[in-house]
Amino acid sequence: MAKTDNLTIRVEPELKKSVEKKLKDMGITMAQAITMYFKQIEMTDGIPFVVRRYNAETLKSIENIENGRNLSGPFNTVDEMWDHIEKRLEEEED
Repeated sequence: MAKTDNLTIRVEPELKKSVEKKLKDMGITMAQAITMYFKQIEMTDGIPFVVRRYNAETLKSIENIENGRNLSGPFNTVDEMWDHIEKRLEEEED
């Protein structure tokens, strides 16, 4: 199918430059990348990646895990983990 439609969008100039550089390093043009994105939307019937917004507590937990700091464990068994979770929930209720 011939490409006949044009797409005009506005993006931040620095974002555009950064993305163009990364795409160029991969040997992909902006038009090819956008076409790939559209094809994925078509194939998956949705956005082809998870869109999330984390709260501050979740971001801190992710940071701790990435830095090797598990503030709640380690646990030797699943029962130990659940005991810990139940204890924390009880503390929050008080």
